[in-house]
Amino acid sequence: MQAVFLPGEKKEDYLLGEPANDDRFIGVFAHELEHSGGYTPKDARNVASTLLPDILSYDPRKPVCYPHNGRTLTDDVADLFFSLYANKNVTDKVGPHDDLLSEFPYLGPPHRDRLTQTFN
Repeated sequence: MQAVFLPGEKKEDYLLGEPANDDRFIGVFAHELEHSGGYTPKDARNVASTLLPDILSYDPRKPVCYPHNGRTLTDDVADLFFSLYANKNVTDKVGPHDDLLSEFPYLGPPHRDRLTQTFN
């Protein structure tokens, strides 16, 4: 999602780059966060450092918690991302899945599109 908020040329560089090099965009993303969420420059850099690099790290010795340590199937990642971006609670009013299975593959059946009745 981060690429959406990067300006033209920076966006292309970001999309073509390796996540290991994402820290080069922390300043650009922090600047955007200052304007979108009213963050101080220091806080904006801290939030940008949380969101970049755009990888999902996981340490099995720690509790699972997005964005700091992996994510669960019920984490509402979009709401969390946009809340960080805006520096306030934001919701897309689409909650996490509640049709999970208790055993592998854990994901419930695919959802049908309300209009076309095809599976998404």
